Amino acid sequence: MPFLNITTSDKGDNKGSCRAFVYYLEKENYLDKAQTQLKPVEEREFFFSHTEDQVPSHRVIAHMDSNKKKLGAKGDKFFLVNISPSQDELKHIGNDPEKLKAYAQEVMDIYAENFNKGLQSKDLVWYAKLEQHREYKHTDREVQLGQKKKGELKEGPQMHVQVIVSRKCAQNKIKLSLLNHSRKLDGNRPIKGNTGFDRVNFKMKSIGKFDTLFQYERKVNELQVFQEKKHGMGKSPNIQPKQARQKPQLFPKVS
Repeated sequence: MPFLNITTSDKGDNKGSCRAFVYYLEKENYLDKAQTQLKPVEEREFFFSHTEDQVPSHRVIAHMDSNKKKLGAKGDKFFLVNISPSQDELKHIGNDPEKLKAYAQEVMDIYAENFNKGLQSKDLVWYAKLEQHREYKHTDREVQLGQKKKGELKEGPQMHVQVIVSRKCAQNKIKLSLLNHSRKLDGNRPIKGNTGFDRVNFKMKSIGKFDTLFQYERKVNELQVFQEKKHGMGKSPNIQPKQARQKPQLFPKVS
């Protein structure tokens, strides 16, 4: 099933400008890893959004960095959404970049709706970049076992989309935080207008959208695995003393 997560990169954090991360996403537009020589324009992959294609990086930076009114120096300025179909799913869509871009646009509609504020994708400030490759990292088991080297390209279809989305709406008025991700309840009833961002709902709807958009017949065991993760089945409860609990980190520091 598509791997969807909301996270960041060790190339930059989300407290200031998005410049570092946008430049990081340009890595496949260079002929060398040192990023000293750009590919010809016709071979480069540009950013896209819900209405535009071929968006250059400088426009992405300017738009994102200007859409952070009253967020404060230490406030989150943007979030990152990773959309990575499985190799079976990529083969099903013929590893077609345009189909994956179309799916990413649908996912961002679901993302907007999931705030329960009547928003659509067009009400957000977001830009996405399609990437064709993934590299082995030092945390990958194959690298730790000495079977692969850090920096080697992973085998098979690896196409995925990285989305950078502003914390503020397109009108620079509404704060859209993902930290308040679980539903707040009054007894057993949700508090009206304050349901928060439901990550499980976001992932389930995004998975369903892939299936309907591309007529993909999902295997029963795929959904079963997701349901087990959703409900914590098969795992011992992770109980910590109250004083030891920490605020969840959307953007963990990488050493």
